[in-house]
Amino acid sequence: MNTAKAELSVSQPQIVYSEFFKNKMPFNSPVCCNLQAEVAIGLIDCGVHSDVQDFQGANLIVKNFTSSIVTDDNLLSHGTYSVSLLVAQGNNLLSGLVPNTKLLMAQVIGQYGYAEENSIYRALKWFQSEQVDVIAIPFGAFQTNVDIDQLLSDISANNVLIFAATGNQYPSSTLFPANHPAVIAVGACDHYGEILPDCCRSPEPDLLFPSENMLGLVNGDVIAGRSGTSVACVLAAGMAAAHLLDWKRESSNIFDRQGIINALQGVWFAA
Repeated sequence: MNTAKAELSVSQPQIVYSEFFKNKMPFNSPVCCNLQAEVAIGLIDCGVHSDVQDFQGANLIVKNFTSSIVTDDNLLSHGTYSVSLLVAQGNNLLSGLVPNTKLLMAQVIGQYGYAEENSIYRALKWFQSEQVDVIAIPFGAFQTNVDIDQLLSDISANNVLIFAATGNQYPSSTLFPANHPAVIAVGACDHYGEILPDCCRSPEPDLLFPSENMLGLVNGDVIAGRSGTSVACVLAAGMAAAHLLDWKRESSNIFDRQGIINALQGVWFAA
């Protein structure tokens, strides 16, 4: 995931993602900023910066599955950015896509930038025990882990929507777990729907989401633009939560992997 050169200071006007996206939504889609905690999202990522004003009041639980305390600013910025896209409260600089939903963030990447497979497995078991509705995995690996592979199958069998980034290493193959048959593989495109040059696409992504220079918090007082499949994965999971809540309010259990793919394609590419 690349960081744009330009960064915005606290003197810039507040950015509200629900307003940013509203003209891209189909006519009957839910209003993202009205989401309640009826839907829970599980996010696997790095740690987050402490004392972020826009996270105050968020229904956010962070759990560390590593054996270290992350102090590296690049890693903390990655996790902070992902959280801000979803549940930033608009107290200072940014309002996220789904600020009133519940977010469980599992820290699986340690101080040296590596994610241990056992940490990922335990994070997924945590999500399973907490009965989250949507899972976002904005990274991946070139090799499949058998235990994680089976656990993803078990989780998805309970109607949990799982999103993962295809990777930014084209022409390499799509990363695991995005290549898992039950996972929704999310690739990155520009604002015209053209796939980004470094997006992995073998096999082809299930979804392409605009994620070029998308703005988010990288710490408590700086907004920066970032690009890539990690960004696309988190945004897709947030929009899926919005649609899922709408379906739950209608007492409908008719949602599945293909149904949400169709719905999200409509969000971004409807006329």
